[in-house]
Amino acid sequence: MKLTLTLPCVSMLATTLLLAQPALAAYQIQTSNGFQQTEHIYAGDVIRDSETHMSYQASGEMIITVAKEHAQQLFDSLNQFDVQLVLSVDKDTLSNMVVINAGQQDLLALQATLKTVEGVTQVDIASNNKVAAQ
Repeated sequence: MKLTLTLPCVSMLATTLLLAQPALAAYQIQTSNGFQQTEHIYAGDVIRDSETHMSYQASGEMIITVAKEHAQQLFDSLNQFDVQLVLSVDKDTLSNMVVINAGQQDLLALQATLKTVEGVTQVDIASNNKVAAQ
């Protein structure tokens, strides 16, 4: 199957890539008492990277970079992770970029699990939009 991307689609994809934040060990989640450390992130949570203090809302989607020779292994494992494939495109000559929708799962736990799949080199939490750090 060949995927043809229109200019608005490419623009949206580029924006998603720019807004995707690498998941680091230390996140803070916005609560009624301000930002506090967290070990769980869910779609809709406003989170802040404790190193850069950039905050954004988690979309529930994850962006995965996987080596092309291992892409099918990742696709085969998506059902057992209870996620939906949104998009898969060539990132470069050696790797694919895969976007999945994780629904209401804990994104940090899913990220750790996805990193164990052979050939996966990066897993980022996608954002809905940037919001100002408070």
